[in-house]
Amino acid sequence: MSCKKLTKLIVPENIYSAHRPIFIFLFFSGLFPFRVVKKDGKTGLVLTFYGLLSTTFHLIFFGVCYVRTMKLKQSIIGYFLASDITTVGDSFQFVMSLASIFAVYLCCLIKRNRLVELFATITDIDENALKLGIFFGHYRRTMMLIWTNMAIMFIILSIHVTGSYMLLHRASIYPEMSVFVAFFFPFYLMCLSIVFHGCLMRAN
Repeated sequence: MSCKKLTKLIVPENIYSAHRPIFIFLFFSGLFPFRVVKKDGKTGLVLTFYGLLSTTFHLIFFGVCYVRTMKLKQSIIGYFLASDITTVGDSFQFVMSLASIFAVYLCCLIKRNRLVELFATITDIDENALKLGIFFGHYRRTMMLIWTNMAIMFIILSIHVTGSYMLLHRASIYPEMSVFVAFFFPFYLMCLSIVFHGCLMRAN
């Protein structure tokens, strides 16, 4: 039984299982309020209560982090270049970042049907091609592409976060977690979105 589950994780059967790794990260980031289900022999995406709850939680959590960071007048850049100009710039940056993140999450909810239709269309094309004896065999390549890009993404983000923390630590500066969240989370969301859409387009 465990071997079959492991095989499914390594050898994808369709476009949905090929994107399973990034689906998991998107779900726990609040950007993917869906669950992959198989009904009447067809696989598809279904909006779930827990997915909506995850999206709502992330919006509230990161909103609180941004507001607290602005209230404390702290920022990663401000620690390195403290001046009136950077203070004003940080305020604008936080406002724009907060608005951008809310826009991203709202877009995920508003345009959710488009994503469902896109995956359904890709599935129909693959199934019709298979009936004609044409097998693209791109599922495994898609999964490997996703794993590779996500590994690169997390390496870059880890270096970025660790490097910033070490520099602050050397200066005996210990910012709150909310500051790190407010500063680095937009980069994480941006990278994750780029990887997802890039790999999705590459899969086509």
